[in-house]
Amino acid sequence: MDAYGIDITLFMPEPHGVDNAPSCNFGHLGEIVENFPARFAMLLGGETLNVMIQRVVTEPDTYTYEAIKDEFQARALEILATGAVGFGEMAAEHFSLASNHPYVSAPPDHPLFKDLADIAALYDVPIDLHMEALTSDLKFADLPDCSTLYKQSQLNYGSHFNDPDVFPENITAFKTLLDYNPNAKIIWVHAGWDNTNER
Repeated sequence: MDAYGIDITLFMPEPHGVDNAPSCNFGHLGEIVENFPARFAMLLGGETLNVMIQRVVTEPDTYTYEAIKDEFQARALEILATGAVGFGEMAAEHFSLASNHPYVSAPPDHPLFKDLADIAALYDVPIDLHMEALTSDLKFADLPDCSTLYKQSQLNYGSHFNDPDVFPENITAFKTLLDYNPNAKIIWVHAGWDNTNER
C-alpha cells in the first residue's frame, strides 16, 4: 500500500442477489480491521442487506416489506456494531457480465433503501451504491458498443448471461432516494465507468 501511496483500504463484499450466496464469510474482515485500524476499514451489507432487498423485490408473495423491515433494520445496526464504517456494496442495478455473475436489480427508492438511508444519516456513515444509469428503459440489444456488457456478450456469441431483455429506467427513483433524506451520504460507484453511456 505504501508503495502505491495508499493510506487506507476499504474492504467490502460485492452485491449479492438471491441466487448467488456469498462465496466466503466476510466476518473475518473485522479481525483484519481490528489488527490494523489505521490501514484498513470495512463496509458490509452487500452480502446480507442487499440479499434481503432482492428477496422482497423478486419474491413479493413470500417476503414483504412489512414482514422483513424490522429484521433488515436490526441487521443494519448489527453491521455498524461490528465496526463497519458504512454499508456496501449495495446494488440498485448490477449487470451480469458472465454466467456466474449475478444480475441484481431493485428500485433505488424501495422502502428498504429508504430505511437504510435513514440509518446511514443517523449514524453518519455512507452507503456505497452500484447502479447503472438508465434514463429510460433500455433493451439489451441497444446497449452502447462501448459497454463492457456489450463487449462481453459479443465474445460469448450474443449471450445475455443473466440479464433481462429490457433494463428498467431508474434515474427518477434514484432522485427520489436522494431527496428522501438529504443527510444520507450515498456514494454512487463506479466513478468514470458505466455500461450505458449515461454517466
